Amino acid sequence: MESYNLLCKNYTYKDLTIMHFTALNEAQKEDVRQWRNHSSIIKFMYQQNQTSPQKHETFINLLRNANDKGYWAVFESKRNLGLGVISLSRINLFHSYAFLGIYVAPNQHHKGVGTKLLEALEYISFSVLKLHSLRLEVLEENTKAIDFYKRNNFIQEGFLKDFAFIQGAFRNIILMGKINEK
Repeated sequence: MESYNLLCKNYTYKDLTIMHFTALNEAQKEDVRQWRNHSSIIKFMYQQNQTSPQKHETFINLLRNANDKGYWAVFESKRNLGLGVISLSRINLFHSYAFLGIYVAPNQHHKGVGTKLLEALEYISFSVLKLHSLRLEVLEENTKAIDFYKRNNFIQEGFLKDFAFIQGAFRNIILMGKINEK
């Protein structure tokens, strides 16, 4: 039950406000939905269908009772500027790991925002939840993301051949991970 309470909380980290999806106002929810549906983001997701307002609201409502995942929108505190989304899924407290998700708002690319988002996610993962490790899956062709994670001390831990069926073709997935050394 403690993890559930921590997963539904809002956080402040450095100059960032990290808001759980269930705490977002209607305009913020719509911003997040628009980011998720943007062509620069959706092309690297397993589920590449556009998310309708109803489907988005249903997803957010399901998060209210989820104890194995958390989704947050991240804002620059001073300007209340939306930076992107961070998430933890498949959280396993016994084995002390989770899988991460991250995407930068389309109008915030190339501004160091990805690093800020990852730092916020690592704060929640390692300092709040006290996880031992973070894992992620990334499409093999998403070399920009792979390079980003490598620069941030994630290592390739595996390879899933023809794992995801996207736009009529099977795609390879790279598995990466990072251990909390603190």
